Amino acid sequence: MQLTLYAGDARELNFDVIDDNGDLVELDNVVGIEWVLHKKGKVALVKTLGDGVEKVGDMFIVRIETGDTSDLFGAYTQQAQIIEDNGDQTTVFVGTVFVEPTY
Repeated sequence: MQLTLYAGDARELNFDVIDDNGDLVELDNVVGIEWVLHKKGKVALVKTLGDGVEKVGDMFIVRIETGDTSDLFGAYTQQAQIIEDNGDQTTVFVGTVFVEPTY
């Protein structure tokens, strides 16, 4: 999953969770979601359920605030994990985020 953000922009990123068969995963049993943006092993931004991540039906929304990306530039890796009520943790996607400068 690849996307482009612009430094200093506020955005809402909507994500569906898809299983290996291409089916939509229900998030009813999900008690935790973590979305991380990192570059070369250094964490640049973390959003968690209740703190920048909201579960809405069978998708989740990551809310990027203006100040979250104002100092970022270049290619970053994004990764999202869900935690189910039984304690199981699953990485649901990994992808690239390009943060472009604004003028």
